[in-house]
Amino acid sequence: MKPKLVSSDTLIKLFGDNTPDRPVIISKTCNECGCDIEIELHKTSGGFGLQGGILIELNGHLAADCPKCYEKHTVAFV
Repeated sequence: MKPKLVSSDTLIKLFGDNTPDRPVIISKTCNECGCDIEIELHKTSGGFGLQGGILIELNGHLAADCPKCYEKHTVAFV
């Protein structure tokens, strides 16, 4: 099953009071392969940008996939 991406409300909460010019760094372990990943969350003019991984909602909790594992899901379910 393809993971559910986090909602914009969750991203707003994660960003909190940070200024738009400073990214939020989120350290997680990939839900699929177990590698350590560091995701940078940036505020953009159109919303948010993430670099280094994908934030997902899994069983009501915040989790992450590395880009390689997320790509496997995307390719498998297109």
